[in-house]
Amino acid sequence: AAAPVVLTLVGPEQEMTFTMEELKALPATSGQAGMKSSTGKITVPALYTGVLLTDLIDRVGGLSPEYGVSVVAADGYAMTLSYDQITQGDFITYDPSDGSEKQVDEPLQALVAYEMDGQPLNVDRDGNLRLVVISEKNNQVTDGHWSVKWTERIEVQPLVKEWTLGLDGVRDEVIDRNTFQSCGATSCHQSTWTDGEGQVWSGVPLYLLAGRMDDEITHDGPAYNRDLAEAGYL
Repeated sequence: AAAPVVLTLVGPEQEMTFTMEELKALPATSGQAGMKSSTGKITVPALYTGVLLTDLIDRVGGLSPEYGVSVVAADGYAMTLSYDQITQGDFITYDPSDGSEKQVDEPLQALVAYEMDGQPLNVDRDGNLRLVVISEKNNQVTDGHWSVKWTERIEVQPLVKEWTLGLDGVRDEVIDRNTFQSCGATSCHQSTWTDGEGQVWSGVPLYLLAGRMDDEITHDGPAYNRDLAEAGYL
């Protein structure tokens, strides 16, 4: 039987598929990657090996500034990386020891990884492939939403306009498009509504956003403080 396809790569005018054997035959790159979750949990850096996202994109025509790259997981979760993130490593980084934001000097690169610490990825936890943001040293982690587990499809597409959502309450926060997109994924907090014309709208319930700013509990707890809401947030 033919080896199963593990990755589909889609460019504006070309589509390619790869088996694991074909991916491993491409030039390999290794680097350190770790993650900071939306709740502040740190996954310390580990050594990942795989194929650089730039090398894969070059096989379907490369990337120009008006395009971005959507990395899609098997469950439909997707994140869109900008031209600057892919070509310049323009990611926010954090200190693995305490999660505080920090600047790193070495370049960051997006990697489609198939190994961690010299072993194949844990398929149940990570899938066959996982997107990670690597550097030469183990001195940084990036936001967890960039680490797309169960990666199975990469699409080069016109870049969407960037935007932010400001939350102003007991605590203030500015949520960028990528963070909101991650929160609104089907595997996270997505909710849908169908209007009278049959159009399906997807997003994040308002009470969850209120829960991030109504007191100091931002995620677990539950975060939404019903007593404060019923009192009118006075």
